[in-house]
Amino acid sequence: CFLALPRGVFAPSPPYHSSSLPLWTVLSALSAFQRPPHARLHCSLTPHSRQPPMSTTSTTDASPYATHVIRVSAAEAQLLVQRDARYQPLISHFGLLERTVHADVYTGLVITIMGQQLSNKARDGIIAKLPPQYLTSPEVLHEVCVRSSENGERLLPFARTKISTLEQVTARFCSGQWSAAKLQDMTPEQRLAELCSVKGIGPWSVNMIEIMVFGDPDCFASGDYGVQQGWAMLTHRNLKKLSKTQLQSSLARYARKVSPVGTAATLYLWALKDSAGKLPQS
Repeated sequence: CFLALPRGVFAPSPPYHSSSLPLWTVLSALSAFQRPPHARLHCSLTPHSRQPPMSTTSTTDASPYATHVIRVSAAEAQLLVQRDARYQPLISHFGLLERTVHADVYTGLVITIMGQQLSNKARDGIIAKLPPQYLTSPEVLHEVCVRSSENGERLLPFARTKISTLEQVTARFCSGQWSAAKLQDMTPEQRLAELCSVKGIGPWSVNMIEIMVFGDPDCFASGDYGVQQGWAMLTHRNLKKLSKTQLQSSLARYARKVSPVGTAATLYLWALKDSAGKLPQS
């Protein structure tokens, strides 16, 4: 028996794939459902975090854009079900999801900004054509941004507003105002204020940066349309009937409900949205 929920409008979301690891004992009876072969979602914990332990599988690339994979732990998944039992069939169906986290803070920030308002496929296609130094050296990219904005040279395949944002970010790294260590030492709230001081970086970008760069385990990406669609499917809400204020208020309450595993909730809502809400009936 399947629970068929309305298909949502496509909204790009971070790539994910379901893990093949066995589920924890509580959900073992439901593990007979076949998991889809698609994508990857991940959830990470900082070393000093007091959140449930997480299993980490490192798969660092040889490329300059090295990443590592972090898997939602069984303890986090169990806590998420305790917060909202409706996640139980999702976890049984998709397994313990993973996400790829950028190993380098600067590279992760730049890739996130470059990917704004682009699908993952379009973003990856553009990045593959860029010189590697653009994503590893703030000095090199800053010079390119300045030449593009001041001289009108077509050196980057982005709109002027995005080039301006990249110019501001690289300038802060070049001056020493920002560094990987300084940003990592900030709390998520401090990073939100610092990052949003750059014109062109808003709450959505910060959410993606927290999840895919800093590995915040409690980042519920309420501003992401894919998360909103997944939440509507999970809770049987109609987004079209909610005003912007009502939606923001509802998502803020829900973020508090799934804390301290908001990132895990985000990943499963992305997976639910991508499956068009069709999951085995629990």
